[in-house]
Amino acid sequence: MSLLLRALKCAREACRNEAAYAAGAASPGALSRLGRLWEVRLAAAERAQLVEDDQSMYGGRGRRWHLSDFGPVLLHLELPPSADTGLAELPVAPSLDVAAALGAGYVSRIERMMRRCRPEVRTSLSLLEEFNPAAWAQMLAFGPLRETLSLLATAAKKVRKGAAEPVAEYQARLYYISSVGCVELLLSPVPLRWLRGVAAGGAAADLGPFGVGEPDSLAAGPPRLRAAVSYIAHHLLPTAFRAMPPIVLDAARLSHNGYPITISLLRWLPLLAAARATLPWASSLLSGPEWGLAELLGCTLGQALLSGMDDVDDRGGMNSLLPALAEALWALVHLAPELLAAALPGAVAFARRVEVAATALDIDVGISGATIESGVLQAVFGPGGDSSEPELLAMLQRLLTGGAPGRDFAAAPSGSTSASSSPVVVPDLPADLAEWVAASALLLPPADLRLLLPCCANPRCTNLGGPSEREMQLPVRGGDGDGDGGGGGEQRYCSQGCAEEHRGAGPGR
Repeated sequence: MSLLLRALKCAREACRNEAAYAAGAASPGALSRLGRLWEVRLAAAERAQLVEDDQSMYGGRGRRWHLSDFGPVLLHLELPPSADTGLAELPVAPSLDVAAALGAGYVSRIERMMRRCRPEVRTSLSLLEEFNPAAWAQMLAFGPLRETLSLLATAAKKVRKGAAEPVAEYQARLYYISSVGCVELLLSPVPLRWLRGVAAGGAAADLGPFGVGEPDSLAAGPPRLRAAVSYIAHHLLPTAFRAMPPIVLDAARLSHNGYPITISLLRWLPLLAAARATLPWASSLLSGPEWGLAELLGCTLGQALLSGMDDVDDRGGMNSLLPALAEALWALVHLAPELLAAALPGAVAFARRVEVAATALDIDVGISGATIESGVLQAVFGPGGDSSEPELLAMLQRLLTGGAPGRDFAAAPSGSTSASSSPVVVPDLPADLAEWVAASALLLPPADLRLLLPCCANPRCTNLGGPSEREMQLPVRGGDGDGDGGGGGEQRYCSQGCAEEHRGAGPGR
């Protein structure tokens, strides 16, 4: 195995400059050469996943194959060199390396390696954020649409399944790895920046009509980016939000992990708040226990109370966490004040739990006890704190003490709930929030996503059988949809158990 890995890494180095070209600017034959290399990489990783044994897993003398050894070979994709590393805006075409990987069936094969779909498979592939998120954003924008949505559906199920499985206290780190940690790349905010740029530039192509028989009817580029971001917003984010509290309460390892993923989740909140406020079909976004908004905000406030933040600034520590939290809170103040008012008491209480857990484990609290006693919000956003935000602090304290929160646009009457209803106009927004509102208008409603990729209608489904979501059979018929996003339609389930669980949970759960 070591010789094969060395050969694959050497081949990558030899092709690095060529692979970084834009797909339309490469020399003749370059795409074909890189495509063959990707075939070898993928086939080797698939083989490694099938033949792992106990010696492979735990480093015995006979260790030969382990899927994790192929992570750098599989998940590293070259991009054209630029000052912003490809983060600023959606390119007109993918890099040559991304195009070659897509031509080798990259998306569907990655999904299959994430699912452990055969009895002899012992470990599954994790999509770690240490690899280039901009390259993966290109995958979302230029990959085959239905295969991309299928991979995102698998990611949501993996987080849900990993978060539901009991983990012994001494194995707490496994909880992170088996839940949100295994899909970090898909939670990156890079696609958000691109969608916001698409909205600002008016470059979003008309989606046009589509149906179940036309899964790839959306063109590559902005239309597929819209679909992928929409799927993440509706299906992956709620699951990731709910998985975070146990991770953050594992305070013994807070300074080692957890901050980058929290920052990524916070970066999505302005888009979700904008959609909730302005799109009639999106009024349930961020609402209820299925989202866990209070706990997510409490996670961040709790992290802000702990020391050791600066230890992780290379991936986004205190210097990135608090600005992301402030941006998210400002969006909620302007666009969902009643929702924020309801979430703040729980958020503050959860932050206190993080503090207590840290103190019990003799972990230093970065903010003095006296300051914390004056209030969690005061400690984080007050004078002398790491992120002094006096205006935001005043707004939050007013909401926390029961002051008039202002109008929650999602709760206001907005006429029909169909996807074709006119968006709600929110007056007097700051310029940055107005841009988020424009970006949120590009999101697709859940009913349209079901047309693009029919999946089990049970939002708690964790069935990872078979190689992919798009190939999963849905033999059980249920009632009509509950109207989320208009259209409804007959609901289908992968099993009778999922149908019964969904009916027992009630509408929208």
